[in-house]
Amino acid sequence: PDTVYTLTKMLNGPNEEVEIATAGSGAEALDEMRALRPDLVLLDVIMPDMDGWQVLDKMAEDEALRDMPVLVISATDPRDEPISSGLVAATMGEGLSIDQLMRCAQTLVDLLLRPA
Repeated sequence: PDTVYTLTKMLNGPNEEVEIATAGSGAEALDEMRALRPDLVLLDVIMPDMDGWQVLDKMAEDEALRDMPVLVISATDPRDEPISSGLVAATMGEGLSIDQLMRCAQTLVDLLLRPA
């Protein structure tokens, strides 16, 4: 809950036009994604009922969710447990500021949605 609160405050700060929906668990997140069809999902690896990797697996199985852009966020050290994906993985040792995160997310979404 503290992480959700902090990220919501940080994202709302400079971007008041951004609509943010939150979920307290992986199952709730999947339900929210199906109902709201967000432009981008920020997915934490550590969650109560299922971890972020399990959520990604469920999304891949669901035709309505499989192409939804996701940024995996985590405080876990990728040197201990590498973040990997069939799509894209990026790490930065000192972490990303919220501004850097939002710029990366926008650029990634722009690139992924650009016609081939």
